Amino acid sequence: MFKESINFEEYKKFKAKFECFVLDEQWRYSLMFDCFLSDKVRNETTRMIDFFTANPRPSDVSKYLNYLRKEGLNLLYESQKQKDVRHSWAEVRESYAYYGLIEVITEGSSYSENLIGELQEIYGDKYLTVLSEIDNSSPSKLTNFSQNSNVNLFDNNDTVNKYLLLKKWQDEQNIYHNKKLYPIFSKYRDEFKKEYVARYGEVECSAREMLVLSDLREQSILPIDTLAIWIDIGLGNELTTVIGGKNYGLALLKQHELNIPNTWTLTLNSNLDENFIQNLPSKFNYAIRSSANGEDGQKNSFAGMFDTILDVNKSDILNAVNKVKYSCQNSRVAAYIQKFNLQQPEMSIVIQEFIPADISGVWLGREENSGILEWVNGSGDQLVSGTITPTTEMINYKADINSLKINGKYVGDILLSYQKKVGKICDFEFCIKDDILYMLQYRPVTEIITQQSENDNSKVNGTPASKGVVEGEVCFLEDVDDIDKFKPNTILLTYYTDPDWTEALVRAKAIVTAEGGFLCHTAIIARELGIPCITGIGKKNLKKLAKCKQIVVNGNTGGIKELHN
Repeated sequence: MFKESINFEEYKKFKAKFECFVLDEQWRYSLMFDCFLSDKVRNETTRMIDFFTANPRPSDVSKYLNYLRKEGLNLLYESQKQKDVRHSWAEVRESYAYYGLIEVITEGSSYSENLIGELQEIYGDKYLTVLSEIDNSSPSKLTNFSQNSNVNLFDNNDTVNKYLLLKKWQDEQNIYHNKKLYPIFSKYRDEFKKEYVARYGEVECSAREMLVLSDLREQSILPIDTLAIWIDIGLGNELTTVIGGKNYGLALLKQHELNIPNTWTLTLNSNLDENFIQNLPSKFNYAIRSSANGEDGQKNSFAGMFDTILDVNKSDILNAVNKVKYSCQNSRVAAYIQKFNLQQPEMSIVIQEFIPADISGVWLGREENSGILEWVNGSGDQLVSGTITPTTEMINYKADINSLKINGKYVGDILLSYQKKVGKICDFEFCIKDDILYMLQYRPVTEIITQQSENDNSKVNGTPASKGVVEGEVCFLEDVDDIDKFKPNTILLTYYTDPDWTEALVRAKAIVTAEGGFLCHTAIIARELGIPCITGIGKKNLKKLAKCKQIVVNGNTGGIKELHN
């Protein structure tokens, strides 16, 4: 695993240089993994590109190819001396990378492409005929074809000599791969994959990706740039088995070059190193957030289930990390797990620069070209918890009026463009400080909000936060201290809910709150549960409904009708 400190910008420069030289798509994908699994391979790849860009002589090319083969063979032999199968597989991968570099040079690079161009330039329209004569004069080792040739046309022609050299190495590569490399490669690949699955559980990825995951697990602290690099190279949701859902979402935002605060990841089940804390900047405070391996997933969000601690002084980071880590054992998580029949989550941690927000908001995509934007002044915890009713904007491709702006641009339009960049229907959290937009979270939307109908002329109306229509008995609770009084399968009425209400929410027939919007904790959980939810009806209406015995909750329109007083 690469240990050098490489930020995403440096990676992009390397990638651009790499892709200009390596033209074969399959080797591009494979070698990029190997370049960032091993400093040695990446440095050698950089040297190779520089060497061939300088148009070396055939004799120098021959020496370099022999050097690559020797290095690959040494790694192959060393792999068989290792006692640990993981180290054996890592060295075989490095060996395979050196084989891949030769493959790229001989027939998958700008060097090999330019060589054909040189032959065309020298021989014009006859170049295919000339190539045929060259091939006949030096038949492949892999065929029984042979022919005597007295052609001396190509003597001392550097371009032809380079072509013959690459052709010779193509043959040698085939023989080397089949007789030496692949038998050892396949042996350690299969052994490592079996060991990884036995230790960490089944993961839908190859042994190469498992090697990356294994190396990431050995590093307790990871810069967000490192994770963004691996996502850009090709790792996907399998990363969540090491860094959890929230860290994965932040790394995805970084990979798309969106502005996020300074962020570090504490990998799954790791302990925080005191030396790391000492080396953190002291110029700002920190936000310590959960990133469990089941959090912010495609099916279940675990929204609000775990602790988040904001505005943490550097000296208090360790205590905050431990509190967040152990919040996966709390009662609300237990209720959520039981309701959805999930496994007990394991905890990774987000350590992030705390931004004292002027404005905080959330975005929930409805489809590719539309979404819902909600925002409040100040901190975002009051918005997500639902303690106040936010300003809500419906954003779509026809909209020409949005109220929230920064630097003359509509925030809704900016977030819509971000959603298109990510390429999925997105749930974003963001904040604005001094007219700078910071992205704080991404997760895929777990339940798409469809276009709601017009008001149904009900006397009480709020925000239609989760669709469906139910009729039922009312159970009004003043606050979470009364949760033991909740009657299962009734309609929960309260001022607002936070994660501590989970035990009641999972047993409710519907939910109605005085405060909150589309994107508060109550609404997200209700959509996952598939029950109607109306938020933001106001305290006056809530007290009125609390006197009713039965009501009809229409989550499609936001209307509530009284049945019995």
